[in-house]
Amino acid sequence: MAFGVRNRTDIAGPRGNHCGSIHGHLAAREIGKLMAPRVRQVITMGTPFNAEADLTNVGWLFRLLNGSSSPIDAAMSLRLRKPPPMRTTSIYSRSDGVVAWQTCCHHKRSSRVQDVEVNSSHIGMSWNRDVLAVISDRLGQRSGPWKEYVRVH
Repeated sequence: MAFGVRNRTDIAGPRGNHCGSIHGHLAAREIGKLMAPRVRQVITMGTPFNAEADLTNVGWLFRLLNGSSSPIDAAMSLRLRKPPPMRTTSIYSRSDGVVAWQTCCHHKRSSRVQDVEVNSSHIGMSWNRDVLAVISDRLGQRSGPWKEYVRVH
């Protein structure tokens, strides 16, 4: 994935936006950390970066299929909690149904981090109009000072 980011930014310009879903978002956050000069911002949807993987509604299924608990150890959990050093938006839903919403929120506030709540199922986030409005707002912002997302009714 990092190679793909490098290739795209070589072609498209110096900095790109990185957005993915579920575990792709965990990778997006980590790539943002590793390739900060090439990534303008990271947007995640329903991504449980702030806890052990077992704190999801499907942790029992992982244990059933693999015969063990999550392979995420304490050090990895701590690393995942640290936000990338650029604008980072975490979109979450209390009605997610798969991921515990609390695991999608940052514990520490920062001028570069915003958690945005929407009403959506986990699977439906990719085409939910509120989620798309947040992503559109984020992608439409120019470089420089960041404006917090404010929902318009």
